[in-house]
Amino acid sequence: MASFLIAASPVAVQAGSPPGSVNVAVTDDIYTPSIVDLKRGGTVIFDHLGPSHHTATDDSGMQLYDSGAVGPGAPSTVFTYPAAGVYLFTCTLHPWMGGRVQIPVWARPASGWRNRTYTIRWGAATAPAGFVYDVQFRRPGGEWRRWLRGEIDIEGTFVPDRGPGRYRFRATMRRLAGGQGIWSEPDSILAS
Repeated sequence: MASFLIAASPVAVQAGSPPGSVNVAVTDDIYTPSIVDLKRGGTVIFDHLGPSHHTATDDSGMQLYDSGAVGPGAPSTVFTYPAAGVYLFTCTLHPWMGGRVQIPVWARPASGWRNRTYTIRWGAATAPAGFVYDVQFRRPGGEWRRWLRGEIDIEGTFVPDRGPGRYRFRATMRRLAGGQGIWSEPDSILAS
């Protein structure tokens, strides 16, 4: 259950959810909660409670998972998110139902000298086959710019290159065949 799944199908979930997981109730007209905050490598367990048939379907365009139409009491749909980003999900039978998973990037240490090397982590696992990670940064007073594109690794190192100030980082996962998550909420370092 802790591994990255593509096109996940319903599975029986054993008692006791894994660390870093969040249960989402799939009921008529709503997912509860509809906004899920996770860490990289966190798992969402979609519990099909009904009373009608619903789906738990990735809505990012990356075709990460789709439970298909399932009724109340059916096995849960489980998906582990490997990287920072915002990932939308929906019920294909009831398109007004939806939600999102939010996973931040991680930048450490949070502050230090500008000639220090900082670690920026966007993933929990190497990008699955057919997927890559993209990472942007924003210099103090600047615009978002590409830092890394098409990465398969989970982290990189950064040395502030424009003097003191706050440097921000955000990331997303992208399917090479099409589809992309939304940029994560940024994390930052403060270089002095």
